[in-house]
Amino acid sequence: MKHKNARNDLTQEDVKKIFRYDKKTGALIWKTSTRGRKTGDPVARSIGAGGYYRVGINRKRYLVHRIIWLWVTGNWPKYEIDHSNENRTDNRWENLREATPSENHRNRGPQKNNTSGYKGVTRIGTQRWIAGIKLNGYRHNLGTFYSAESAYEAYCKAARKLHGKWAKL
Repeated sequence: MKHKNARNDLTQEDVKKIFRYDKKTGALIWKTSTRGRKTGDPVARSIGAGGYYRVGINRKRYLVHRIIWLWVTGNWPKYEIDHSNENRTDNRWENLREATPSENHRNRGPQKNNTSGYKGVTRIGTQRWIAGIKLNGYRHNLGTFYSAESAYEAYCKAARKLHGKWAKL
């Protein structure tokens, strides 16, 4: 499944004419001056509702990290671009990686409504905890435990095994 914001109307050649990219800092820099901007100005001035930098090119909006992916690889990303350190404004090349939606969700911390304080751990009853992990859209039950800490240990073991480099512990 292609990313919903995939656009293939720009090429690597196009973006390299418009921008310079610094892999170490993650800065995308304008190469040309037009109204309101000067050569050498950083692109990232606008942060969208999702917390990502955006840029307008030819009256269209693009996510900066997707433009960077095209600039470096020559291809539009097939899926999503994950910021491995979870900082959506950190566009250093070492922090960007292409990910399926499932992979991208694996490195998230506990959900906002989590009451246990541990990712993958839910209270059942008054004295028991259940550990579970999702993989490819399916939730796998890892067992019930008498402490949240024990349940979390089971989650961590499964996450390292099933999610590998995408595991967020």
